[in-house]
Amino acid sequence: MAERLRSLRDGFAGRLGWLTGTTSGRGRGFSLMSAGNLLAAVFMYLRQAEFARMFGTDWRTDAFAIALMVPTLLREIVANSFGSTFLPVYSDVVRNRGMKAARALTDRVITWIGLAGVLLTVVLAVIRAPLVRACGPGLAPQARDLAEAMVLVLLPTVLLSAVSGILQGLYNHQRRFGMTALIRLLEMGGSYATVLAASGRLGVMVMPASVLCGVLAAFLAAALGSPGPGYRWKPVLDTREPAFGTQISMAVPVIVGTLLGLLTPFINRVFASLLTESSVTALDYSDRMVKIALSVVFLPVMTLADTAFSDLTARRDMDGFRSELRSLLYWCSFGMVPASLVLAVLAGPVVSVLFQRGSFDAGSTRLVAWSLVFYAPWIAQYGFGTILQRGFYALKDTKTPVALGVWAMIVNALLCVLLVGPLGVGGLALAVTLASTAKTVLQAVVLDRKAGGIGAVGIMADHARIVFPALIAAGCVFALSRFAKFDLEAPFAERAVLLAIYIAVGAVAYLLASLAAGSPGALRLLSREGRS
Repeated sequence: MAERLRSLRDGFAGRLGWLTGTTSGRGRGFSLMSAGNLLAAVFMYLRQAEFARMFGTDWRTDAFAIALMVPTLLREIVANSFGSTFLPVYSDVVRNRGMKAARALTDRVITWIGLAGVLLTVVLAVIRAPLVRACGPGLAPQARDLAEAMVLVLLPTVLLSAVSGILQGLYNHQRRFGMTALIRLLEMGGSYATVLAASGRLGVMVMPASVLCGVLAAFLAAALGSPGPGYRWKPVLDTREPAFGTQISMAVPVIVGTLLGLLTPFINRVFASLLTESSVTALDYSDRMVKIALSVVFLPVMTLADTAFSDLTARRDMDGFRSELRSLLYWCSFGMVPASLVLAVLAGPVVSVLFQRGSFDAGSTRLVAWSLVFYAPWIAQYGFGTILQRGFYALKDTKTPVALGVWAMIVNALLCVLLVGPLGVGGLALAVTLASTAKTVLQAVVLDRKAGGIGAVGIMADHARIVFPALIAAGCVFALSRFAKFDLEAPFAERAVLLAIYIAVGAVAYLLASLAAGSPGALRLLSREGRS
């Protein structure tokens, strides 16, 4: 009997370890994160679809898009500046000074990030009115008043997201990727549950309330999930710690870079608020659709990149760093390049099937799709550029990405001025795509020199075997869409079936073209299917 109980206990512990990612293996970690992020993306979509059904695209959704900008900006400033630079410093301290010193560093970082979050929250509460006017100068007075009220609801997300981001960094360092995915899942699931439970009572205010509830759920999961054996956070205000000084010196340029980088969507929404009503919402919907795709395809890759790069640079293994960088760049682009091109071709059908119901009519579909056509290609370079950026951070260089970010922001602003006239909201989306792509190219050139060569020629050859098949797939889908036209007014079932056919044709065309081009990704997928 005792043996049976021990067997049951060990089996349960093994299952729990698999669920939270405490078992080893990068493949399993990627699978855990992919599965968790897929479910989180489903909840994210369901929440957005419910917003579309209830509110469509009007001045209320414009107000929400503007209100969300400022807290998101501050969340990114605090969380990205400390979160993205924390793991390289933490890994170095663990390896060279031990776990006790690493925990002391964590205590200091959480203490100061909490204080910064509280300070920013108070400042934002005081100046929310002028900030809303600056973000949406073209909003009607009723939309500005609504946006100010929504900002107040969203304020706590600044502090909660910042602290949970650091805790997730600890989970990633411990290879507990399942826990990271679970936190993300609880955030999106909690947000969607709030919409279902409270939309009748809260009305339009359910939009910011759902964001707050989701962030709170993620924070509680991260805080209660035991980020380390025996670890209990203690407030530490003393800054006399070399590793903390390194953390601050790395974080300051990232704060500047994040602020300037997030001025890009700020600039775009300022321009959009001066266009017709719902233009801000069109940009917001395009951005959310892209983020849903990225959360499934790219977020697991980014998490693995942070962990792998930090470990390799802590060991001074530059050959391993370059090899890992090239591998991650390839696999990221293998999925994201074709997805971005096909999404651009199918912008109208995708928006129609995902959101066109209730208050979100065919006119809303056309407006959002016009923005998405020009924004979707941005996906192709985003993963590539973000992995390169993580490479700079792992090398403890945060200044170069900042300088390139400033340049990209200026280019984006100039392109907005040039393109908004002839293309409207589509021109604003195209400006982001062009400026971001140019920045990514420059990042690759600079990192190639800094890391002693990252195999630029090989990377270009790898990506040529991705881009050309992706163009062929997009061309096949476009030709089919001309032959079998998509009708926005057709019944939902007919639209959904036709979209599924478009996507299936694109996937088959991409796989066949990739095999013909000798793509390693396609060959590996085929060999895996053969083994199964």
